[in-house]
Amino acid sequence: MYMDEIDLLYRASKKGHAVYFLPEANVVHVGSGSSKEKRKGPIVHIYRGLLLFYKKYYPGWHMVMLKSMLRLKAWLGIVSGILMGNNELKDTYEEALRLV
Repeated sequence: MYMDEIDLLYRASKKGHAVYFLPEANVVHVGSGSSKEKRKGPIVHIYRGLLLFYKKYYPGWHMVMLKSMLRLKAWLGIVSGILMGNNELKDTYEEALRLV
């Protein structure tokens, strides 16, 4: 969840297993049970998952680039939230920015 599948497929690929993408496949997630916070949770968890994935598999300069992109995305989310008067969006990206 939130990058776990990417990690699993990355490891499988590194061991020589075939990894396939099936765009016609459908997955239905009923009840949003994975995240208690409907909007904030997924964004913050994806930030956390990306940081863990890159820390685990990539050299330091990749992490510098990732953090730069995540900071930029967070600031865009914060500014958008302020401009639109959407405190939930602003607060979500403020929390995500603290992870970086």
